[in-house]
Amino acid sequence: MPPSFCHLNSKNHQPQWSVKFKHAAPNRLPTEANPMQRTKCTESKFTRAEFYELVWSKPATHLAKELGCSDSEIGILCKSHDIPKPFAGYWMMLVHGKAPERPPLPISDGEASRMITVINRAAEACSDEEPKREPQYDDEILQKLDLVAQLGPLRVGKALRSPHSLVSKTQAQIAENTTDCKKRRLPEKDYGRYSRSRDMLAVEVSPGMTGRALRIMDAFIKRIVQLGGKVEIRRCGYDRRERATTVVIAGVDVTTLRLREKRKKVPSTKKDEFWDRWGGNRIELVPTGILLFDLGPGSFGRELLIDETNRKLEDGLNDLIIRLIKKAGEIRIQKRVDAERTARLERQQEIDRERKKLIKKRKKELRQQKKKEQERIDALVSDATCFKMARAIRTYLHALSCSLATEEGTIAIDGDTAQYLRWAHQQADRLDPLCESPHSVLDEDLNTSGIGPNRPR
Repeated sequence: MPPSFCHLNSKNHQPQWSVKFKHAAPNRLPTEANPMQRTKCTESKFTRAEFYELVWSKPATHLAKELGCSDSEIGILCKSHDIPKPFAGYWMMLVHGKAPERPPLPISDGEASRMITVINRAAEACSDEEPKREPQYDDEILQKLDLVAQLGPLRVGKALRSPHSLVSKTQAQIAENTTDCKKRRLPEKDYGRYSRSRDMLAVEVSPGMTGRALRIMDAFIKRIVQLGGKVEIRRCGYDRRERATTVVIAGVDVTTLRLREKRKKVPSTKKDEFWDRWGGNRIELVPTGILLFDLGPGSFGRELLIDETNRKLEDGLNDLIIRLIKKAGEIRIQKRVDAERTARLERQQEIDRERKKLIKKRKKELRQQKKKEQERIDALVSDATCFKMARAIRTYLHALSCSLATEEGTIAIDGDTAQYLRWAHQQADRLDPLCESPHSVLDEDLNTSGIGPNRPR
């Protein structure tokens, strides 16, 4: 049977996919009556016929969100189980009241026992996700947050009374800039533009919004001072010529801040021969009366607080201060983490240095031990070699004595042969480490210090 066509929402003309079949598959998706069904089970099982009816009941993108998978996975399942999918343009034909035919489900072997399993990956991700923990602020930050709650909402006065010194300086600088712009005949919209090279707060508004902007900055700075913080004008830029308004809370430079008026681009109505000649599209930045806080000239449209239709910027100052205090707490936490990491690295480096010293000392001791051991080995080998040579000499001398005695009969005691034999036995004794070494001329050393007359003093 062809499905009934879906109806359109009268407000946004979006199709509501409430397509129904007479033989619809049982509802295995999470329902409002049982919202925990999806989180309890991470997979859904269907028969081939049930999945066929489910695929033709709503678009694959909508079905994928409910099943917790991707539409490409649904396409892969349809292809692997030989289930036809809705063709391109099928759902738009239903929207326009047409009843396109859908191909029947092909017959497959073992269809009754075959089950299609769809893994709910979204439910797995939700179950594994840990709740975000609140940062562990230190006592000083917690005291400042409590003080903000005790002071109550920040109120901006209707008139500027007893302004802060920075606000007074900025007011005088804006008046000086206005006078200078009038002398130079600049457009009125540029009167309130602050100069980055002068000591003044970052306030950039049109002349009509100057009073409100100064009152906001005065209330903001006074509340920061009440909380133990301060607002400073510091040099910045690569050449240190520019100025930036910096908020300091709990000894931490939280952020740079600028209060400016939002401007919009409009086509310029002025005549300019240069631009008209080259066909340029000239635009002007026109103030809109909407004030906002941002991070400064390099914030690229990231507003911290802005005027809204149902909420003015003054009403959000208290929330902005709380955010700045929390940011200061996060910066302090990060500094503590960095300090702990640095301390761990230093301890590890100290341990590594001590280890290297011990290794170096051990290597030196080992070299000395090896040197001594090698010296003992060399001495042992030398003694064994000398002992062997001494025995060889004695054996040779004994054989020589026997040979001479046989030839000559006797050896004269005072003869050359006897002297030679005595000298040779002495040399064998000198080589033999087991015998006392007799005196030899080889053992003498010439000491030149005692020879000849002494040197004159």
